[in-house]
Amino acid sequence: MTIRYSPFIVFLSLIVVTVPIERRASEGAQTSQSVRFEQEDRVSRIPFRSIDYHIILQVTINDLVTVDMVLDTGFGNRGALLLDPEIGQRLGLSYVTQVSLGGGGAGEERNAGVAVEASLSLPGVRFSDQQLLVMLNDEPFKDWPAKGVIGGSLFDCIVEINYESSVINLHRDALPDDPGQVLPVTFTHGIPVIQAFVVVDDNVRTPVQLIVDTGCNDPLLLFTYSDERIRPPGHVIRGIHGVLADGFVGTMLGCVGRTSRLEIGPFVLSQIITAFPDEASMGPALALGQNGMLGNEVLKRFTVTFDYEGGRIFLKPNNDFSQPFEFNMGGLVLQANAEGQLVVKDLIKDSPGEQCSIRQGDVIVAVNTRELDKRTTDGALHQFTQDGTTLLLTIERNSERIVRKLTLQRLI
Repeated sequence: MTIRYSPFIVFLSLIVVTVPIERRASEGAQTSQSVRFEQEDRVSRIPFRSIDYHIILQVTINDLVTVDMVLDTGFGNRGALLLDPEIGQRLGLSYVTQVSLGGGGAGEERNAGVAVEASLSLPGVRFSDQQLLVMLNDEPFKDWPAKGVIGGSLFDCIVEINYESSVINLHRDALPDDPGQVLPVTFTHGIPVIQAFVVVDDNVRTPVQLIVDTGCNDPLLLFTYSDERIRPPGHVIRGIHGVLADGFVGTMLGCVGRTSRLEIGPFVLSQIITAFPDEASMGPALALGQNGMLGNEVLKRFTVTFDYEGGRIFLKPNNDFSQPFEFNMGGLVLQANAEGQLVVKDLIKDSPGEQCSIRQGDVIVAVNTRELDKRTTDGALHQFTQDGTTLLLTIERNSERIVRKLTLQRLI
């Protein structure tokens, strides 16, 4: 989900202020009584789609409404977050209280209504007694690639994510055969955290605590404010407006560079595209307290198995493990909208994109005459990582369509 790096969406790493979740690490796993597998199957096979390299699941709520939801380990609560209040109206929900939600971005906390005793269904499995958080204002999320977020509920089971096959296997009470290398995991606000080591570009091997965040569609974020040993490398790039992404509560600013080395257990990854967010841009997510985040652009190189109850994660390298990390070679900070088109959130100064007069706010609706939608987004993003290639972009600007030729060049 080689790969583009458009925005670093800390898609949630949500902190739900008033409804914390408890996880305990013990040997083995036992499925919660709120989870029911059809016909007592031991494994439920759930297909997913990748949109802007997010894991998108179709989840049915109360047997009435089916919603596209991002699978986000950064959302630790049992239940789901709905980004559109109209969905709550269609479900006829009554809210027992309101809560404030925090996440990445320099902005105000956002408010959600809380409904209880809901059910969430996916192929072959049903979760009962679930809590629904429903945003009271959907305006900030209208262009997001899904209308909901699900996290903690699935992890009452053993969760095996096969990125190559675009399938999630939920295991009722046993690990899959040969799950791979085991790593211990701890939790903060119900969010998994692992120990790793990084070498940026100064040959200093630094231990780091990394949030494992399937809601982040990029490889690695490091927080320079968390440890004086964590500093951006000598060569970084920054957007004209400094934008890394739209976080949950506002815009995130910072720079992008390469981390020379990332060690996760016995696995070593090199020259990883890394975001270094400004401290002021982290907003309420500062409360998480770790040194960074590990996102889907690293995780997709493995089959990943989460055993929350056992306090462990398993990693098994797949065919993408050795693929290089690349930044968007047009110098564009891109974000998929609800239709699967690509919104230009920012441009790198003096990049090919700026030189061919692409502007912040432009919407790329076609690449090489192929119209973009949710099925073609990821393939189009991959095209921006081919050094020396010229792309023909159809851009929508102020309700008009214009065409630009963009010749790609590696910037970092």
